[in-house]
Amino acid sequence: MQTFLNRLGSIKLTTTILLLLAVASALGTFLPRGEDIRAWENMVGASGSRMAGTLGFTDFYHSWWFTSLLAVLVVNLAACMANRLGGMLASLSGRTAMGMEAVLHLPGSEESESRAVPALRSAGFRPGRWGGGRVYSKGASSYLFTLLTHGSILLIMAFSLFGSAAGFVATQRVHVGNHTATAFNWKTKGNSPLPFELHADDLALLPNLISVQLGVQDLDSQRKVRVITTHEGGTFKVAGIRGLMKLESFDIDRKDFQVSWNRTDGSRVEVRRDQEIGGSGLSLVPLAYATWPERQVLARVTLAYEDAGDRSGDISVNHPMVSDGIRIYLTDYGEDKFGFPYVGFQFVSDPGQTGLWIGCTLFLVGLTGAAFVRHSCVVLAREGPNLGVYVSSRGKREEIISRLREELAPCAGDSDEAACGP
Repeated sequence: MQTFLNRLGSIKLTTTILLLLAVASALGTFLPRGEDIRAWENMVGASGSRMAGTLGFTDFYHSWWFTSLLAVLVVNLAACMANRLGGMLASLSGRTAMGMEAVLHLPGSEESESRAVPALRSAGFRPGRWGGGRVYSKGASSYLFTLLTHGSILLIMAFSLFGSAAGFVATQRVHVGNHTATAFNWKTKGNSPLPFELHADDLALLPNLISVQLGVQDLDSQRKVRVITTHEGGTFKVAGIRGLMKLESFDIDRKDFQVSWNRTDGSRVEVRRDQEIGGSGLSLVPLAYATWPERQVLARVTLAYEDAGDRSGDISVNHPMVSDGIRIYLTDYGEDKFGFPYVGFQFVSDPGQTGLWIGCTLFLVGLTGAAFVRHSCVVLAREGPNLGVYVSSRGKREEIISRLREELAPCAGDSDEAACGP
């Protein structure tokens, strides 16, 4: 039974499963989604599409074999935790240390032992009893961190499975000025009711600021003495002119601009193209400009409830609205063939999300603790007239032994040097 448990909890099996899951996830990213039947038929034909459906490739992440891989990983992690429990208990109780050779022998007197205890405490070891000897350990929390790391992975997978089973993803296009109380549920492949009625009140496209290059021109020589890069609403300074300038606007069609000059005396002067700036002999001329697609898309919506008041707000890309545990994302916008604007929404319900984040946080805590905290154990066991010192450690055992030799050597009292040797 123990051999079978060891194989189930082996690191090789864990590595193999993780590699298979990584390859499967990569394939799932590039393969067409299950609802895109035409894409499958175009790629492998009608018969190939049916075979892909039978093998679970058309619903990749819910296929029987992908779920089976996850189930095997859960069993592997549980077996790994079970395998480690015995070793953890053996280390904490001192049995692991007692299975090794003694690193020091001290006189067996009570005085020698009483002098050894403060030395062990100064090295960071805390007392605990086991059998006929005395057990001292430090870093025992490392085993808690190890269990926390493994357990948090199981927690993440459990909440992910719960969220996948109890949650849903639905989509719906709504024309601006219209509303919907249903959305197409991709799990059930049909329309499902929403706990509210969504009204698409408006669609706003916020433009990007126009970037502009302005040349500072010497009016006498008609030479450009420097180039200034700014944008609409941006401020800049011109060498030789006191005060701060601001590009108020830029007219793309006329290639003209409006700049305000805030002088040091508190006055404000408008500066136009090719106009001398306050007797300085300099003027500003436009050199180039750049525009990009809209900076942000905002869908103004209202959620209407039967038994509660309405709730209004804006939804933009990466800034969803959350209501009744449902995240509402803006995923699409445009105009239909008649020129009427519409907005595409995605409704995501994931009741396991909170538990998922808790599991991820616990995983980081456990992994960090397991990496930096190492358990070490020292056992003082009577061996006839002497007191044997036994040491076990998860890391840097030789350094710990060297320090214990230094700390415990004076505990030999008036005995000869051989009594404190290994």
